[in-house]
Amino acid sequence: MWTEKGGAKQQVRYGIARLPATVADAARLAALKRGHWQVEHGLHWVNDGTLGEDASQTHVGHGADVLAMLRTTAISLLRRAGIRTIAARRRHKSQCPHDALALLGITVEENA
Repeated sequence: MWTEKGGAKQQVRYGIARLPATVADAARLAALKRGHWQVEHGLHWVNDGTLGEDASQTHVGHGADVLAMLRTTAISLLRRAGIRTIAARRRHKSQCPHDALALLGITVEENA
C-alpha cells in the first residue's frame, strides 16, 4: 500500500511458491519478491542504462551472448572492487586503461 496524489493505493499480486506454508507467510514472500526485483533492476539498469545493452546491434551467431557475458564480467569486477557508481567508474577506467587492467590483477609498466 502506498500514497499517490493524496490517495491511498493498493495492488494485489498473485504468485506460486514451492515453500511450505509454515515458512511462506506473506511477509516472507514479499521479502523474497522484493529481493529478486532489487537484483533484477540493479543488473538491468547497469546493463542497459550504463552499457547500452538493449541498443546493441549484435545479433549474429553468439556475439550477443559473448558481449553480455563481457558486460556482466565488467560489472562484477567493478562491484568486487567496491565500486558502486558503475557509470562514473566506467568513464574513468575507459580513460585510464592501466587502472582497468589492475582490476584483473594485470600491471603494466609505463614505458614497457
